[in-house]
Amino acid sequence: MIAHVVACGRSRTPLRAVEESPMNPSSEKDVRFQEPDGLRSKTGDTDVTPSKSHPDSELATSDRSGADAELRVRASQIARLTYKQYETIRDLSIEAGMAAEVAATTALLVADPQDAIAQLKRRRQEVIAPDVTATVLDLDVFTAALVRAPENLRMGGRRYEGDFAMPKYTATKDNKSLSFTLDTFEHAADAMDFYFAELAKTDHEVRETNTYGADIRQHGIRQGGILFPLKLKFSVTEPGLAGWETADCYGRVYFTQDAEGVTAAEVLEWLRNVPTDGRELSSHPLQKRRNALLAIAGKVLSGGAITEGEEIRLRRAVMPRTRMIVSVSVSTPMDEVRRRVVSLQHLDRPTPFSTVTDWQTRAEAVLAWLDEKGLFVHPPDVTSATVKRWLDAPAEAVAKGECHGDDIAMIAIASLLHSPDTKLDRQIGKALRTRGVIGVQRTNARSEVTAHVICRELRGGSSDSVRSSLERVLRWTALRDQEVDMRPISVLLKQAEDELQQEAEARSRGRKPVPGPATRQIAARAAYHLVCGPADKHPLLRRSSHGSGKGEGTESGQVLQKLAATLPGLQQLAQAIFDGRRGFPVRSVETGTAAEDRVDAPREGEVLSEEKLRKLALEKPGIADRTAAQQVADDSKELSELTDQVTAVVEKMGKRTDDDIATAALSYVEDRGWADPENTIPVLKKALERLGYWHEVYRVVNRQRRTDAPATGEA
Repeated sequence: MIAHVVACGRSRTPLRAVEESPMNPSSEKDVRFQEPDGLRSKTGDTDVTPSKSHPDSELATSDRSGADAELRVRASQIARLTYKQYETIRDLSIEAGMAAEVAATTALLVADPQDAIAQLKRRRQEVIAPDVTATVLDLDVFTAALVRAPENLRMGGRRYEGDFAMPKYTATKDNKSLSFTLDTFEHAADAMDFYFAELAKTDHEVRETNTYGADIRQHGIRQGGILFPLKLKFSVTEPGLAGWETADCYGRVYFTQDAEGVTAAEVLEWLRNVPTDGRELSSHPLQKRRNALLAIAGKVLSGGAITEGEEIRLRRAVMPRTRMIVSVSVSTPMDEVRRRVVSLQHLDRPTPFSTVTDWQTRAEAVLAWLDEKGLFVHPPDVTSATVKRWLDAPAEAVAKGECHGDDIAMIAIASLLHSPDTKLDRQIGKALRTRGVIGVQRTNARSEVTAHVICRELRGGSSDSVRSSLERVLRWTALRDQEVDMRPISVLLKQAEDELQQEAEARSRGRKPVPGPATRQIAARAAYHLVCGPADKHPLLRRSSHGSGKGEGTESGQVLQKLAATLPGLQQLAQAIFDGRRGFPVRSVETGTAAEDRVDAPREGEVLSEEKLRKLALEKPGIADRTAAQQVADDSKELSELTDQVTAVVEKMGKRTDDDIATAALSYVEDRGWADPENTIPVLKKALERLGYWHEVYRVVNRQRRTDAPATGEA
């Protein structure tokens, strides 16, 4: 039976264990890493020699010539590894700046140990990203020994949609390797279950998006990738393990490992068992795999016959000319260096990231850059570290009551949206360039990144349309260059009303009005609630669609701008913040009334609709006659329209007949009468009496006016 065991004591005790079954007793426990049931996808054996359990055993055995040029190259890439060579590679790697734990596993994955020794003795620097140089090795490596990266930028979109929870890398204190730690679990076995479950999501994403899987499974990897040193730790109390992770080649390595039946758990177990002498090296699983491959390679190079299964294994065994980042020569943390390198390799590549992942990757770069430079715009009583945490996990911060959703939106807008060519805007541009944002992509890059950061709190399928609407709103130039004002909304509203009066005065003098700071603050915060409202509701402030009707084609940013330019619009924006913070649908604020922060949810008839919001924004104030005479004239028109409706209903009632007596001479009401169940007649009579009285007054008054009028005429 399978049981979780928390390892303790010796450093080689694994973190996940499989005990012997009562049906299959053993003198010792088989202790190793194990993936949870249902996640282990074995398509073959770890042994590279043919076996009945390996699917390749079904391939027909045939005598083949070893003269195939590509196969000979594959065979020549593999060489023997002695313990002396193992020690030399380990010691030279440490001398080159590599972490000792990583150095201890490096020799196990290099296909040609002597080539590795030669390069380590003649170390060279390369530019691996803008402003980043590193000591590198370009070696052929065994794919079976590589750690499939737990942090994968391809999962960036799913991470901020709440579907991927694997922690991100950090750098070790000495910046010699990446660091991945799962220290929030009480039991290491639970950490392992979580690790493999999340890794399976990445495997699935790669299978769904990478179109080269079948070719790689059959022919192996023809183009090398980039590897970064990694330390992994699954328990606070237990020693970790180290190896090389698939920075930009996760898919290639996954397909070869999966085809060979190598699981992620087996790789970790192999790397955990570091050899300390020649005997341990000779019995190491990776050394056994090397020797089995050498036997196949020997047949190829000598012209001997091999099976199709042996040929495929040889093709899949090695990833050629793979770049290994030994050490970086900058103070930038290695995890950020890795993200820059991977982004430059993958953005706009044949197997591109999704659009959401593209922009979330760029957003991560910008936030990390601002954090490193201390350039976040935030309230005085909130630290930069807190701001970074809020922006990374906004849903969690709001759920804990640390801030409002519009606070996070305001911080993002103030930190990321600046006027072009200003000092802060240039910093944003530098950060975006580390993720490949150049040329035409820069046009709306700031508003795109800001929208994706703000929308990290959102969940569900509508988030794409919400992000798109918010991005249009954020193009309004008045939202740039702001501070974060945490004063109560009522205070901001009072100041905004004063600013609106100043704008009117400026316009009356022929000057272009500019929204004041309080107005812009309210507009930005309200935009968050109008666009990113409750998940079960459509945004009230949506981007216009193709073929829109009258008033519907105005972009969301223009609607916000018009709302902020009138007193009724400002009141409605403030109401959106009040209701949004309480999780209520937004109330409609009638013209002439003020916004209120009410504790009760709005009734159905009080809820603001998208149509009413647009009407409020696009309604031109104009000059109106509000005298009693004009209002009575307007009421008279409305009464006339209602009278037409009453007449139409009465005529319709007078024509009602049952289907079976449709040819009857009399209608239903003429034959049976009408009971007036709603007491309509008394109401109409009373209204008619009042109207008749007013009309009689009108006739008397006007007759008197004609009598009192002086006679006029021509001389």
